[in-house]
Amino acid sequence: VEDNLINQQVALAKLEKIGLIVDLAINGREAVKAAAEQDYDAILMDIQMPVMNGLNAASLIREEEAVRLTNGADRRVPIIAMTANAMIEDEKKSLAVGMDSHISKPIDTELLYQTLINCFTIEREKRAISATVKIDKSDLFPDFLPGLELAKGLQNLEGNLKLYKKLLRRFFNDNQDTTSQIKSALVQNDCDQVRLLIHAIKGVAGNLGAFDLQKASALLEEFLILSKTPELGAHFNELFDDFSHHLQRVMESIKNLSLDKEETKLSEPLDLEKVKLQLAELDKLLQKNDFKTLSLFNELKPALQSLEVTRTLKKLEQAIESFAFHQAREELAVIQQKISLTVS
Repeated sequence: VEDNLINQQVALAKLEKIGLIVDLAINGREAVKAAAEQDYDAILMDIQMPVMNGLNAASLIREEEAVRLTNGADRRVPIIAMTANAMIEDEKKSLAVGMDSHISKPIDTELLYQTLINCFTIEREKRAISATVKIDKSDLFPDFLPGLELAKGLQNLEGNLKLYKKLLRRFFNDNQDTTSQIKSALVQNDCDQVRLLIHAIKGVAGNLGAFDLQKASALLEEFLILSKTPELGAHFNELFDDFSHHLQRVMESIKNLSLDKEETKLSEPLDLEKVKLQLAELDKLLQKNDFKTLSLFNELKPALQSLEVTRTLKKLEQAIESFAFHQAREELAVIQQKISLTVS
């Protein structure tokens, strides 16, 4: 259960590597619904999310679970908190609402696997989990750049270089104006928005290997949490300058890093009829708000890039990645119409 796209990809890479079947929810309300409909072996729960946070979601899951246990159900699903907050008080809050364990971000792979082993009771699943990571790394890809420990970031993604490059691009695109957004929120005395923006950076930075930025974000967030007055003062300014410095270093390093674009050439002639069927399937997934949408879209993307739908394709991709599924269906309809005219 995770609302941040980059953190979703990091967690999925770790879990799918060991053969686990994973369902994704982007907020607590979706998690409660999914837990009521499916008997899961474990739930990994982020804490700070829109719509419903992880603490409230865990509490509701435990309430509904208690009813099922009364009616004859025989198991209690483990709920593991995954959060960028590493303070003892946050761990206590997680345990108080019925969570079983607490893992801090960036996720330590061995700790995650060991925690899951402790949750699972099936020996086959225990034997399948191994923390060995095979690194898929080009000799031209450096281990370190200012602000980025690339080797450790790549290890966090289980050695998946293609995914790591994609997430670095995503981080760069998402944070072009983060500093400006924070300054704007400060002008409006919206400290909650400032804290949310910084918390999002903190959670992602460690996963990508930007540990100095993660530390600067954590110090700034902790100051905002503990601050009792609306006047933030000189110490906040020092912390914010340090945060901005580290964010800028990371952004510059990503900008200067050679991130090869995904291969777009087709190895065989385009089968428009097949593409039409795949687009129809994509539309069905969008109607159901199914998170398999992103995977199918990525399969289709090379074929769609060969058509004259560049602007619409970009809008479709942005809508899907933002989980704006209604908007995505509108953009998809334009592409479907274009292909129908081409086939005719």
